Amino acid sequence: MRKRWGYTLLELMVVTALLAIAVGLGWPGARAAADAWAVRAARDAAASALAATRAAAIAHRGAELLIVPAEGAVLTRDVGPARPRLLLGREWGVTVATPGFTGDTLAIRYDALGLGRVASRTLRFERGNAVAGLTIAAYGRVRRW
Repeated sequence: MRKRWGYTLLELMVVTALLAIAVGLGWPGARAAADAWAVRAARDAAASALAATRAAAIAHRGAELLIVPAEGAVLTRDVGPARPRLLLGREWGVTVATPGFTGDTLAIRYDALGLGRVASRTLRFERGNAVAGLTIAAYGRVRRW
């Protein structure tokens, strides 16, 4: 008699079922971690855009950052070189909310000294159950939460 190498159909089905159970148990945690990562990444990208706008304002005697919550878009306008539009909704799948602001476009302006000239604003980034945010003080300082 020869010894046969291989697995039976029953063994393969048991291993496949165990793998399916393991993936099923781990999926919600992995999804929550991906949502948390996405909102933090979008928040940090918006904070970087604010810092770049402030630096451009000092270099070019003023600049403004436009935030379009419906599109999840952030756009910097100044007299220097054009910067690409940052599409947070498309890139990270997050929604951007501006509590207390009812317009279509939120403009955050910086003067030649790099000081903001807006009322204090809050930006909320949401995806799934994950939430992150930025609070922009009246003089342009940014706090992440």
